[in-house]
Amino acid sequence: MRKTILTLGLAASTVATSAAFAADVEVRITNLAPNGGIYLTPVWAGFHNGSFDSYNGGTASATELERLAEDGNTAPISETFNANGTLVPTQVTQTGTRQDDTLGTRPFGPGREVSATFNDLDLADANRYFSYASMILPTSDYYIANGSPTAYDLSQLAEGETRTIIIYGTRADNGNTNVNDAGTEVNDFNTSAGNGFFPGLTRRSTTGQSGPDQGADQNGANANVTNGTAGSDPFRDFDENAGNGAGFLNIPDGFDTIPLNFNDPLVYTGRGELNDAQQGNIPAVALIEITRQDAAANTGNGGGGAAGLGVLLGMGLLTGLRRRKR
Repeated sequence: MRKTILTLGLAASTVATSAAFAADVEVRITNLAPNGGIYLTPVWAGFHNGSFDSYNGGTASATELERLAEDGNTAPISETFNANGTLVPTQVTQTGTRQDDTLGTRPFGPGREVSATFNDLDLADANRYFSYASMILPTSDYYIANGSPTAYDLSQLAEGETRTIIIYGTRADNGNTNVNDAGTEVNDFNTSAGNGFFPGLTRRSTTGQSGPDQGADQNGANANVTNGTAGSDPFRDFDENAGNGAGFLNIPDGFDTIPLNFNDPLVYTGRGELNDAQQGNIPAVALIEITRQDAAANTGNGGGGAAGLGVLLGMGLLTGLRRRKR
């Protein structure tokens, strides 16, 4: 009888401990570009134990990242992630079950936001770290993602608390940036994705890609989209070939790239999300808000789906996305 009681007590303790660490977390991502600025493709988001890494600077991109950076397709990353794989080898083995989802179903423009709720995350172990990835439009292979698998540790996120992350272009204070070139496709407005959102491109017969993987292969490496100078135009000044050419090919005559210059803190001012110290130093591209919900606020997961190119090429469809209220 005593043995039975002890066994049941241990089981009850295990269940109680697991429940204590289970958390419902909402992820909300807002495009902070100014009017006329860049679009973001549906954002892949995942929770893991530090065992998933998306890229290393100066090295070739994995095929899964190539598909996201060139086409906005999150499905290959999601498939590898859910098979407990990684795009770059890590020293950590996944324990427990990962969770991921794709936020949004179509590209979203300045001031728009996407969100999803993840249920029963183990923030103490299996889902302690957060990763994300999204393509920037209109580009050939520019993207945002965290290069360190342990960059965003949520193990201390308290119930009702929100972790905020500013994604930025080239900072004036230290020259760092969160925007990368995958090094997989030659930067060329004739084959860039998302041109349909920008009348200045389509009016000048630069329609861009109409299907996946249409641009010329670059066969390069991941690189920060910067020449080290804040304000440098990522479409006219960035040299993806390290001395063998600068800027995008086929920039239409008269096309204004200033609203797209996510390296300029005077243009990408954060739509009211930056504090006084950040203003003028940080060109804000996006805001990520990660909120651990109260126990009574469970709303259900966003579905764990992945966005494929067929959805993303419906470039004019933005209904259903909410503009951030101020």
